[in-house]
Amino acid sequence: MSLNDSYVLGNHSDGILTERGFVDHLLSGKRSDAEAESEWISMVEFVRNVQRHGGAFFDVSTWDVKRGREITPAARRWLAATYLIANDKAFSIFLKASKGDPHYGELQPTYREFVAAKGVGAAVSEPERLGGEASGVWRRVFANGLVLANPSGKSRTVPLPDGQQFTDVSGTSVAGKVLLAPRNGTVLIHAPE
Repeated sequence: MSLNDSYVLGNHSDGILTERGFVDHLLSGKRSDAEAESEWISMVEFVRNVQRHGGAFFDVSTWDVKRGREITPAARRWLAATYLIANDKAFSIFLKASKGDPHYGELQPTYREFVAAKGVGAAVSEPERLGGEASGVWRRVFANGLVLANPSGKSRTVPLPDGQQFTDVSGTSVAGKVLLAPRNGTVLIHAPE
């Protein structure tokens, strides 16, 4: 199915469920950095398009510890940032272990990355792709903070708004700039004054 066919399907459905998962983008080494970045951007645009046309999008991200695909804190930050960049109130990401994994069938804990995602409040901007030293990083501003996602294969330094203090999901104070590793993201909450 072509991307255009997918958009037509997405425009005329009540919702879409995929088990392909955004975590696959992070963990798969089968694509070049440019291909992986382009694929992430296309997936985010597709998810946002489905929501613009009144549909919901459900992503099931699967990991398999036996194959070295563990859901690390970096992977959870990536998924939380992706969720916030793409979400327009009808998008959900589910985390699950694959069949045969020792954690298969267990309810997964509520990770602090996703709890923090709720703390940013409502989106006050559309996602935007940054340039300069932060080239390729995506940012979205929220009422109580901002979210950054780096789908590229290179680390990027992202300047933060002047004079603003933030706290990341681990409670660390952040100001001035933040370094994002490849295929990583962060949720930043405005620090209390």
